[in-house]
Amino acid sequence: GPRDLAARSGVPVLGVIPWIDDVRIDAEDSLALDRPSPGTGAFDVAVVRFPRISNFTDLDPLVAEPDVSVRYVSSASRLGRPDLVVLPGTKGTVGDLAWLRAAGLDRAIEASGAPVLGICGGEQMMGTRIVDQVESAAGVVAGLGWVETETVFEADKVLCRRRGSALGVPVDGYEIHHGRTAPSAPWLRLDGGDHGSSSPDGRFRGTALHGLFESDQFRHAFLASVGGPASAVSFAVLREAMLDRLADHLATHLDIDAITALIEAAT
Repeated sequence: GPRDLAARSGVPVLGVIPWIDDVRIDAEDSLALDRPSPGTGAFDVAVVRFPRISNFTDLDPLVAEPDVSVRYVSSASRLGRPDLVVLPGTKGTVGDLAWLRAAGLDRAIEASGAPVLGICGGEQMMGTRIVDQVESAAGVVAGLGWVETETVFEADKVLCRRRGSALGVPVDGYEIHHGRTAPSAPWLRLDGGDHGSSSPDGRFRGTALHGLFESDQFRHAFLASVGGPASAVSFAVLREAMLDRLADHLATHLDIDAITALIEAAT
């Protein structure tokens, strides 16, 4: 096929890559969430699928856990009785908070009794109020009131790597957000300072830290703290194996020497 195309067009054809469905790498956009999760574990994690969901790759390490099942929900009727609820990041905190309430998911989550983790925008929603003249220009908006925090949106965005400890183990990740949420009953310590928020009973916890579940020790400790399964999975090893599988597949079906020559000619 490639030889015939090259002969007919006069343009080199570098190969044809057969479709493979057993490689899961970091997705570019939320269309990837339509793919079924491979997890069939008994520990049920319900992730709220906000209309403006972002940084959903935060959940990939949980998806990789064999005894954990991760599913995305967008209606109260689909929530059920999960073992853990995650409010992930969002590109529109105030708008997605209004959507959450309109869908009745706030009441369903409260009634489920499940522990809740809010990440970035999810944490911002869980506080008592949001002051936003930047992202949505909505002004003062009442939060869910699950933790005693206030988030104020500012024009300049926080962009940084963070590292520290939580639940007695190391953790690291990154922050990318306009909203500033002061710690309240913090449960992480990052770069020497308190971070995060939690309710008095510990059921609701929030953080602005993305990528935190990639830290294996932290992920294992967090799962244990919410009654989840024990684990010895290394997400870094799994990711490297996936990338190697993809690289081998490309090398098998593409003219790598021709691609290398094109790159060298362009540089």
